[in-house]
Amino acid sequence: MSYVDFYFTEMGRKILEIEARYIAGRIIGNKTLSIGCGPGLIEERIQQLAGGRIICADIDRDMLSQHRGNVEKIVCRAEYLPFKKEIFDTILFVTSLEFIDDYEKTLKEGYRVLRKGGKAIILLLNQKSRYFKERMEKRGSYIARNIKHLDIKSMEERIGIIFFILNRDFIVTLEGNNVFEKGDEDDASIIAIEGVKK
Repeated sequence: MSYVDFYFTEMGRKILEIEARYIAGRIIGNKTLSIGCGPGLIEERIQQLAGGRIICADIDRDMLSQHRGNVEKIVCRAEYLPFKKEIFDTILFVTSLEFIDDYEKTLKEGYRVLRKGGKAIILLLNQKSRYFKERMEKRGSYIARNIKHLDIKSMEERIGIIFFILNRDFIVTLEGNNVFEKGDEDDASIIAIEGVKK
């Protein structure tokens, strides 16, 4: 099953909706950049919920083309964003930072294009979760094939150095075929971090 196909399953739709509603409720301003967006499915739903304009940036042209959607898309490296400084109100990393070659440079680039007082919303895969462990055991899974950074604690520390952290949540808990909005550190699939540009 492809990445896009998953989000059209019942479980995929539920996960997408939880993540999109979580993010949409925290976006500020009218101009948002999603870095490492993949096909832009979640971003399309966020734009429907929050309004404004979302630009999706990803290095993988094939991934961007897997869903036509209704968001603007641009092919670029996350470490070298082709935007002027301080032009976005919000930046998003929706479970993408772990898959980008140089996440520290990427965070600095996100900081550069974010306006002063702008918001960063970062969703990371919770590596303690059953969901993550199961995906890592499946050699053919997207996560097992493509993840580049497994030291989430170091990533979170770096995020906290670059941005002032407002909130840290655990969202999207999976139990069998059931999907729950919230969870805790041991079972939620996603660590959601909300920060602002200092």
